[in-house]
Amino acid sequence: MEIPGEVVWLIEYLFSHVLTNPNNQLVVNDIERVLGRKAKTFLEYAQETATSGIWSPIRVK
Repeated sequence: MEIPGEVVWLIEYLFSHVLTNPNNQLVVNDIERVLGRKAKTFLEYAQETATSGIWSPIRVK
């Protein structure tokens, strides 16, 4: 399988310019400011969501 040139370019750009840019590595509290509470970890989100039942399969009668 050949990867299209545009995809190769994008990945190269992301790793050489975006992810290595020190200005993109700052830890900020934007989530806390927007939500008015501390951010949750993905584990906390997944556990809360799993117990809500939203991921349970829908049973059609």
